[in-house]
Amino acid sequence: MRELCGASEREASPAGYRTRCETIGAAGAFTGGVHKENAMQVPHNTFVVVADGKKMLFFRNEGDAEFLKLEVEGKRVQADQSDQEMSTDKAGRTNDASGGAGRSAYEETDFHQLEEDRFAHETAEILKKRALKNEFDQLIIVAPPRTLGELRKHYHKEVEKRLAGEIAKDLTGHPVLEIEKILMAAD
Repeated sequence: MRELCGASEREASPAGYRTRCETIGAAGAFTGGVHKENAMQVPHNTFVVVADGKKMLFFRNEGDAEFLKLEVEGKRVQADQSDQEMSTDKAGRTNDASGGAGRSAYEETDFHQLEEDRFAHETAEILKKRALKNEFDQLIIVAPPRTLGELRKHYHKEVEKRLAGEIAKDLTGHPVLEIEKILMAAD
């Protein structure tokens, strides 16, 4: 981190508090005159995956940490299926175990959620294969909280070693410029 003020201005301010001085970090980002010390870094050539349970976008930062320029490297979309296509039977029923004459219905399986979880697992497998081929050194993953949780269950150790950050947001429907802004503002 480098300071953008002189020694006399530093001495005039109490320790740890800046009035007229500002600091700038490696990313060069300012936030209302205060540097975000823990701002996420997205250096040149960082691999960025933006995913949800149905869509996966692969980006590479062709810019640098200060001026992101995400270029689309790939895209994968899962086709939507109707409940009828995914399920074959109606929810099952069982007799009341307490000896009563009533019957109870089992909760129907959420096939859409199962498909989203399976898609997250496939995303983790793709990341594993790419990490093992050394196709990226640093990785940032952007996904809704539930999808991110499912991805984490399946991270390979090589993916974990290269993971530079995660953002728990659904940005698959956002334009690239907005994704870049969110990445630059992320902690």
